[in-house]
Amino acid sequence: MIGCGFIAGGYDNEPVPGLVQTHALAFQQSPDVTLVAVADMDAEKAKAFASRWDVPAVYDDVPTMLQAVKPELVSICSPDDTHEHYLRLCLAMPSVKGVWCEKPLSTSPDGCDFLVEQFRQAGKSLLVNFQRNFTEGYIHLKQELDAGRYGAIQKVIVNYTKGVIHNGSHAMDLLVDWFGTPDKMQVFSAQVDYTETDPTVDALLMFDGVPVYMMGFNEGCFSIFEIHLYTETAILSLIDSGQILRLRKVREQSSASGHKELEPEVEIDMGLGMAMLDALNKMVEAIKGESYMISGDRALAGLRITHQLAGLGMKRMACESR
Repeated sequence: MIGCGFIAGGYDNEPVPGLVQTHALAFQQSPDVTLVAVADMDAEKAKAFASRWDVPAVYDDVPTMLQAVKPELVSICSPDDTHEHYLRLCLAMPSVKGVWCEKPLSTSPDGCDFLVEQFRQAGKSLLVNFQRNFTEGYIHLKQELDAGRYGAIQKVIVNYTKGVIHNGSHAMDLLVDWFGTPDKMQVFSAQVDYTETDPTVDALLMFDGVPVYMMGFNEGCFSIFEIHLYTETAILSLIDSGQILRLRKVREQSSASGHKELEPEVEIDMGLGMAMLDALNKMVEAIKGESYMISGDRALAGLRITHQLAGLGMKRMACESR
C-alpha cells in the first residue's frame, strides 16, 4: 500500500457492517490477499495506519518497500501528482503483477497514455479505481440503457465538486461506457476548489446528439456527486454519490388533461457498499489469470476527456483574469 490516507483506510477506521470504503478493509476481507507492507512519506502516519490494520512492515520510502517486500499487488492511494512516479516504479519491479490505482493515472494526458501502453506491454494488470464499473447495479443499468428500456435519452445532468479530473472523472468513466466519446465539448465557466491545474468546470458535451451538462459546485460549500438521466419514459437519478438510483417512471395513462405525469419515485440500492471489494476481486482474478488482464483502456478514454475539460477551464479562467 502506497499512501495511508482516507481512501487507503481512513474512511473505514470504524467499519460499518456491509460497507467497504477503503483498500485496507477490502484487503482484510479478501481471502486471496495479505497486506504485508505500507509506505507513506509521513512515517508517523504510516506507523499509525499499520497499527490500525495489523500490517507487519512500515516504510517511509516507496522504492525501499518495493525492493524489500517484492509484492505481487500494489495499491496506490497517494496524492494525484505522485501516481505516475509510483506506477513507473511498479512497472520496473518484476514481482509486481498488478496495480490498483486511485485516479488519475497521471496529471498529464501523455502520462496516462504512456502508462496504459507500458502496462499492457509488460503484461501487468492496471485497474483504475472507478469502482462503479464492478457493481451489479451499474452493470444492470448499462444493460437496460443499451436495450432501450427507458426509450431515448433526452438529457443528462452531472452535479459534482472537487475538480473535473479528480472527481468529475468518475462521472466521465460512466458516460464513456454508456455513450462512447463526445462529438464536441464546450466549457462555460470554471472555478478552483481543488487544484489550479484541475478546475471544477461547467460544461456541455454532446454524445451523438445527447447533451450532457456538467455542473460544478464548490467543494468548500458542500460535496456532491449526482447523475440525472432524463429519458422518454423516466427520470433516473443516481444520488448519494451514486449509491442510490431514484427512479421515476411516466404513468402509463395520461391525466384527464392529457398531461403525462411521473409516478412516485422508487429507490434502488446500487450495491456500492461492496464496490471496493468487488474491484479487488476483479484484480485478483486478473492476476491469477482467471479472467482477462485489466488494461486501463476504458479509464484512459474518460481521463483524456477530463484532461481536455481541465485545460479548457484553465484557459477560460486565464482569459477572465486579464
